Amino acid sequence: MVSVSPSLSLFGPDCTLIPATCFGSWDRVYSVDHRMLQIDSVKRMNLNSWRHVLGRFSNVEITESKIIHMVLAADHFIWAHNFTVLRLRDCSIKREVLLGIINHALALEQLRLSNLQVETSSNRQTAMDRYTGNPDDPVVRTKLRVLELVGMDSLSGISPVFAFLAPQESLTSPFELDVLAIRSESEYNELNLAFPLEVLCKNDRATEMTLGEREIQMILESKGSMLPPRPLSVRYLTLEVSTFHGVEAFLLQWLRFLPVLNIVKIVVRG
Repeated sequence: MVSVSPSLSLFGPDCTLIPATCFGSWDRVYSVDHRMLQIDSVKRMNLNSWRHVLGRFSNVEITESKIIHMVLAADHFIWAHNFTVLRLRDCSIKREVLLGIINHALALEQLRLSNLQVETSSNRQTAMDRYTGNPDDPVVRTKLRVLELVGMDSLSGISPVFAFLAPQESLTSPFELDVLAIRSESEYNELNLAFPLEVLCKNDRATEMTLGEREIQMILESKGSMLPPRPLSVRYLTLEVSTFHGVEAFLLQWLRFLPVLNIVKIVVRG
């Protein structure tokens, strides 16, 4: 593992950590280092400066950092092509930057977003185009196996990610997962309800699933439309709730679709 953390004694309390390898072509192709790159507590992590470090690693974790991109419109995100695992925890990031990374992480197998604050940009010029590769090409078709969206706002955080993965032309499909975790910190509404339901309904191969109480409520209020068309493969089901209210009704509705279930874990939060 390669760990990077700014030192106050070296950089001062208002530092912007600038890697020594920050200069170079946007179109640079990177060799892959399969060690884990762990970056922690960078006050202003400008991807324009960090891209040549990130591009070298397949397994990247960024925690407690403010992620920005000062030259977003000029970036082709080639540095994201090597990512197989991306973890962002307790960070803030613009929506266009997050979607740009996901769109170009062509080898992505695990996307784990936890307590991520996704901000909407006021600059309409920063909207990202979709990667235009051939989705039928096995070389560029992403094999996403783990999708974790935990502790995020349903409208500004979870829904944009789902909406970006939804179209058929998307290179990253959320329908063939081994592990799915969704726990929103805000209520769902009609604008951001449909696709999370579709993801839950179609993921019949996932063996591990984690849901929060808002997801349970969403399923119970879907008036039966949520019921899967065939038995699910879930063996490990975790429900993270603040009370037991709704859990019994959820299990009564779903147990018949979980014929191979081994463990149900109910975590009472707060």
